[in-house]
Amino acid sequence: MEAGESKAFLTLEIPLRSYGSAVVPAILIGCCVAFFERFLRKWIPEVISFFAVPFLTALVMGPAILLVLGPAGSFLGDLLSGGLSFLHEVAGWPAVALLAGCCPLLIAGGFPLCFIPLSLSMLASTGYDPFTRPAFLSANIAIAASALAVFVKSRQKATKTLALQASLTGFMGVTEPSVYGVLIPLKRPFLAASIAAAISGAFAGFTQVKSVAYASPSLVTLPIFINDTFVYALITTALAAVLSFVLTWVMGFEDTPLHGLNKEK
Repeated sequence: MEAGESKAFLTLEIPLRSYGSAVVPAILIGCCVAFFERFLRKWIPEVISFFAVPFLTALVMGPAILLVLGPAGSFLGDLLSGGLSFLHEVAGWPAVALLAGCCPLLIAGGFPLCFIPLSLSMLASTGYDPFTRPAFLSANIAIAASALAVFVKSRQKATKTLALQASLTGFMGVTEPSVYGVLIPLKRPFLAASIAAAISGAFAGFTQVKSVAYASPSLVTLPIFINDTFVYALITTALAAVLSFVLTWVMGFEDTPLHGLNKEK
């Protein structure tokens, strides 16, 4: 059976949907299951909780996920994508700047996959994506450059090692190590990266930078921007890197051990 159809189960119609690359349903389901499990552990005697809690969780939450939480999460994800698409159509380049500036926060929350359907939809309908890929190009480079600035400025040996590794993976398009491992713990570099991403994102939006294929924007995937605005994509990359590095350096950070890595035993 294909997505969009339904299947009967105990007289209930269960909608069949595809949850590939769906993040919002996973977050919604995870939060609800965790809340329900804590509720059960609070009231069920500990002597039987080891089998009663998993059993009741599966018994109750299984149908709830299929009938309510999954479709509701998918609807919220579609609503988010549709709202952002409408924002870009109405606001133009400021929407790219706004999304780019929010990207570090979105990455921290695990939301980047929410933009895959929106990007693929734009590519399918117009042949290019002038919104999500340029915004994430600005953000990814800004995040990596901020981690690089931490590597250069920090005097903590283990912090320098962690920041350098995170920065290199960031320039390759994987920014979570930089966000979780470096920017969030140090706080001000996170803000610096967000500001740099917003400014370079504004430039990308104003010059109408667009991608012609889908990939996580990085130095190695710059070819997805090869079209009549490729030069502006390169300038966006340089602008994000320079601004983020300088802002991180100027704003500074508390050069304390990250995650206890520099503590002497």
